[in-house]
Amino acid sequence: ATMQFDNLFTGEDLWLYTNDGKRKNIKPRGKDAFVAELQHAVDCVAEGRESEIISGRSAREALKVCLKEQQSVLTGKPVRISETR
Repeated sequence: ATMQFDNLFTGEDLWLYTNDGKRKNIKPRGKDAFVAELQHAVDCVAEGRESEIISGRSAREALKVCLKEQQSVLTGKPVRISETR
């Protein structure tokens, strides 16, 4: 069997293609992780509290990694990522 999930095409469902070529739609029981993370951030802002699981530092570090990846792709060379303190 093959499973497909892409919310642009499948919506909230997972599509399961069986060996006979038929498709079954499966509704996941859990929340989409990205949506849950965004909701958590919105809730923290609305309640005026700092998140215990996401932070400005974490966002900065994630952005730093993305920029280093871009630099590596543009130069074709490995790029060292040092810790930020």
